[in-house]
Amino acid sequence: MSQVMYYDRISKEAFLTLSENADNCIFNLFPTSKGSFGIAGTFMGIEFILRKAYDNFFRQEINEFNYPSTHLGKIIDYDSIEFKNLTAFEQSDLFNSTPRIEYISDMNVKRISSFLNQIQENEIKKAYNSKQLNENGIYPRVWHDDESENLAYNLRCILDDIKLLTSFFQNASNENDYVLWSIS
Repeated sequence: MSQVMYYDRISKEAFLTLSENADNCIFNLFPTSKGSFGIAGTFMGIEFILRKAYDNFFRQEINEFNYPSTHLGKIIDYDSIEFKNLTAFEQSDLFNSTPRIEYISDMNVKRISSFLNQIQENEIKKAYNSKQLNENGIYPRVWHDDESENLAYNLRCILDDIKLLTSFFQNASNENDYVLWSIS
């Protein structure tokens, strides 16, 4: 099973409603979502390649769509929790009882969309190196150069997911949406 980075588009109005009740509710996003997108398995590879090719110019944009700096809900001080003293049930209860969701504001969505629309395929091709991805421990550590249609974790998959990501953020930008972010 691979890790997945999820993005959900919601309108500014839906976001404001959600944010007004953020500390008192469990997030139920499906009724307000205008569209979702998930990157399964390749998101760490995409991040690594984009940093290699564009970090000097777009560091803030790369950071923001990979790990948003803003959130709704309570902040948990994980450093102060002694997890070794908690049962598995208590740990699960801790995570489930304190809803929190990271988001990307409408203005940052526009900045990210602008950046993604400037990505050049030839720059991604130059930055892609399967051996380097694997040596740097970039999940899932099975990167390769076989571009067969039925194989994943190669340059073709990276390019396909970047195109989908670009389209998702372009649509969100066009409609002044906020984007909710999660990883599992």
